[in-house]
Amino acid sequence: MKKALVAARSDKIVAKLIEEMPIKEGDIGASANLIAQVLEHIDADERLNGQVRFIFSTRKPISGALGTLDSKAREKIQFLPVETWTQLDIARLVQLIAPTIRPNLSPSEEQYISAASNGSPRFVKMMFRHWRNGTAVNESIEYLCSKVSKELVL
Repeated sequence: MKKALVAARSDKIVAKLIEEMPIKEGDIGASANLIAQVLEHIDADERLNGQVRFIFSTRKPISGALGTLDSKAREKIQFLPVETWTQLDIARLVQLIAPTIRPNLSPSEEQYISAASNGSPRFVKMMFRHWRNGTAVNESIEYLCSKVSKELVL
């Protein structure tokens, strides 16, 4: 990670966007403080000028957890609220990706994935990533949706 950040360095703040932080709300404070410590360690490298920030997108409100963050974490980590996608937009995303990765999906399976996503495009991308990477070869749609929901902490 440090090598990638050094490659992206500049004399300005370097921010990295992380989609839909997969951390349970009750664990955000401790996790964010740990991430901030890692970033503080990375920032100790003079080539980065102490300017690395992480921005986590989130579909869930996390304002209650922000009070548990120490000042370094608040400086190094930001949370960007994003709206949930509409069911129609999610269905279009599934239909766009399916022919390339999983062309044999039935319309009912596509609908199941759309409904299970709860408006999360990240969910859809992770579903298809499991198939592309071969980690879900013979698993049912229901099982895979459940697995991805746990991975994303939906």
